[in-house]
Amino acid sequence: MGLNRGDPRWVRSPVFEVAELDGDRAWVDFELATKVTGVNVFFSRDAVSWPERGWKEAPAILSG
Repeated sequence: MGLNRGDPRWVRSPVFEVAELDGDRAWVDFELATKVTGVNVFFSRDAVSWPERGWKEAPAILSG
């Protein structure tokens, strides 16, 4: 079902430029016409093929 998982509350992510990294912090700048009310980040530290990775979800901070 793609990124929106069939749920209309999910919005397709905008195309991001290069993510900025500083220690255990990461951020990206983006513009989106839709109002964003909450964000989560999905990540994996696994170095195996995409479908075999163990994905984790964490809350993110929206600013700006």
